[in-house]
Parts: sequence; C-alpha cells; structure tokens
Amino acid sequence: MAIVCAQEQEIGRRLRAGQLGSDDLLRELIRAARAGEDVGDRLDTLHTVLEAVGVVRGLKAFDQHGTTGDRGVHAVGIDRGLPSDPVYLCPEARCTRFWRPQGPAPVPRCAVSGDALHRERR
Repeated sequence: MAIVCAQEQEIGRRLRAGQLGSDDLLRELIRAARAGEDVGDRLDTLHTVLEAVGVVRGLKAFDQHGTTGDRGVHAVGIDRGLPSDPVYLCPEARCTRFWRPQGPAPVPRCAVSGDALHRERR
C-alpha cells in the first residue's frame, strides 16, 4: 500500500493511458483503505491490471521514493543503511511508506487519509 500511496498520481496516469482508460480500480482501492477494509485482493488486482496495461513489473515497477524501474542492483560496498535523520511515516500507520526530506520540499500527503506524513527520528 506504501507504493500506491507514494505513486498514486503516476499509477493513475498509467491506468488512464492504458486499455481501461480509467483509474477507477485505484480509486476503489484507496476508498477501501480509507474505510479500513482488507485491501490485499484489491492490491493483487491492481498489480495484475498494471501488468496488463504494459507496466511490465506491475506494482513492483514503482518504489515509494518517486522512481520507477529500480532493479535492485546496487554497488558493492555502498552502505544502504538508514541514517538517523528525520523520517516521515504513514500518519495512520497503515503502510510502510516513508519519506526523507531532501532540501526544501513540502511533506507528502497520504493518499488514503489525506494527512501529511508524520515526522519521527530514527
């Protein structure tokens, strides 16, 4: 759900541009999450539909940091651990989305609740 929240606009754009011509599936998923319903089946369906409209890896093609296509290949010897800087988390603790400030930028909002992500220090 973290990827859906962070990539809501891009996922919606891809759905509207595909054979469906609509992002109703995404809207229904977000509605269900807001209602506190189990969204597992809806996430699976969204993944499958994204693959069908040409997003080869479905939801796995996106990451929660605003990029697509990260194949998980990283240089050996590079520390990918998390620094102890401020981190912003899902305000409802419903997913694993996080955001780290990189210069002056507004704090992203949760696509489910509409609230700004919650600041913590790690």
